[in-house]
Amino acid sequence: MSAFPQHQPTTPVYSEAPEPVYPTHNPTQDTQTPIHDTISPQSTAQSPQAMHQEKQYPFQPDSIGEVPGYAPSPSKEYPNQPQPQQFYTPATHPSGYMTAVPLHSVQSAPCPVDCPVCGQREMTRVEAVSGGTTHGWAAILCFCCCLGCIPYLMTSLKDVDHSCGKCGAKLATWHNILTASSALYFYTAHTRLSKRITHTSHQGTLSPTEIETIPKSIFTPQYFTIHDTCSKTIPRACLPDQSTDLLFTRLVRRNMIAFSRFPQALMLAMVSKTSGQRQSFKRAHIDALEFREGDLVCGVYQVRVRSRNKVEFEISMHGVDYVQGRLAISFKEIERDDVGMVVFSSETVMWRRADEKRCMPLERAALRWMHETAAWWLLDSGVKYLMDLE
Repeated sequence: MSAFPQHQPTTPVYSEAPEPVYPTHNPTQDTQTPIHDTISPQSTAQSPQAMHQEKQYPFQPDSIGEVPGYAPSPSKEYPNQPQPQQFYTPATHPSGYMTAVPLHSVQSAPCPVDCPVCGQREMTRVEAVSGGTTHGWAAILCFCCCLGCIPYLMTSLKDVDHSCGKCGAKLATWHNILTASSALYFYTAHTRLSKRITHTSHQGTLSPTEIETIPKSIFTPQYFTIHDTCSKTIPRACLPDQSTDLLFTRLVRRNMIAFSRFPQALMLAMVSKTSGQRQSFKRAHIDALEFREGDLVCGVYQVRVRSRNKVEFEISMHGVDYVQGRLAISFKEIERDDVGMVVFSSETVMWRRADEKRCMPLERAALRWMHETAAWWLLDSGVKYLMDLE
């Protein structure tokens, strides 16, 4: 055997790790020895002390994963290239209100305006004042039922003054008036309802009626009466699959709740004296009623008769003791051409002594027209309400 060890060729070792990349150095500087993955036999024979005595090189971070830095290329312009959009926030007005309402466009609610007196943009202060509409309603009620003071107590019938919130100067007035478009709307509604509702009207000596609680003396010439009746007939199949008695009670509740929001009811609520009368206008009170004898609704309607298919109310208006009346809501089931039908009716009777010089509210053409429109709408919309139930 030879004294020298035999050199055994080593099998090259390959690593899947990426090969590190080192920067190029100046030849004048110390040459760094690259580090290889394979280790030579001579290096394995060195002692640990010799290994520690080797020159230490600074740590070079791995450049893998780093994006090489390139000098930014000068911007180039291409044809039809869109210009970059610029976004900006508009400057706010010192007052905090971006826009101001012109003085000729103010409504009944407060709004920001530019005051021509102090030059500031501020929210207006509003105050309800009596105007032409207030005086007109007062005149109507004074002639009808001697309640001309009511409109002066209702804000909804007054004009509105706008004043500057900074200096207090009066700037504009919003007038609460009945416009021509509103009058045309009510006229059109009255005409359309008259085609969907069957109605009759009579003045003078009262003819026989199905209302049970009218005294017999009222049917004599000693009393002057106004008798209005409206009805609507629909097939029974158009109503929900519930008992007609239950549907009728729901109809009366719905119609009285709707009436409680009418201007007439608001005026009646203003003159209510007792807590029971004021409570009778509330929705929760009406919605819980079965309309038994003695129940009070909207201050002036008290149940006198309650049967399966009818509710009769006595009408007692405070301050108009010379006028009495009845309101009856009923239904009737009939057969027409072998088809089941239901007739819903609303009947109003008011009377006074024939020698009484003061007029009843329904003797006034305007108020009677309003009464007809309200009664027809309540009946028509009430029947539609039942038809829409599930």
